[in-house]
Amino acid sequence: MKGLKLSLYAVLSIAFVFFAFSALAQERAPRKSGGPCGYKTFKGDCKIASIEKTFNSKRQAKINGGPGYEGYEVTFTFTPEKPLDFSNVPWAKGMEREILNTQYPLLLTSSWYPSAQFLRRYNIEKDAVFACEMDLITSGTCTPVIFKFSGIDLSDYLQ
Repeated sequence: MKGLKLSLYAVLSIAFVFFAFSALAQERAPRKSGGPCGYKTFKGDCKIASIEKTFNSKRQAKINGGPGYEGYEVTFTFTPEKPLDFSNVPWAKGMEREILNTQYPLLLTSSWYPSAQFLRRYNIEKDAVFACEMDLITSGTCTPVIFKFSGIDLSDYLQ
């Protein structure tokens, strides 16, 4: 029995050392998916192109775990303050026209459509223009395009 306790102790010691080295190796290993991600930021203006209630924006009120209100599908276009330089964004080279002619959805951080109260709070109406930034991913596997609006808190979920 004494030999068995010694063997069990040896096995546990070896397991502890293995897990300790494994944890160190994971901390030093480069991340392969997700972050950290790098972005190139382009400053400009975002112009509201459309605001409408759609089947999907109304339906979010009835989704279990959803926001509990009907939303509005809002789209916008991006106009850079200076010509786009994709030298650090190889995947976007040759896509300038597409990027500038796309109508992007304005969604809350939670991916829900904004409410009528949200639109009023931030004076979001058709043809309104907001200073904004477009971030294009340069490294990592995070969201490839992110927009940040000056004066609009997309994490504002208050009704």
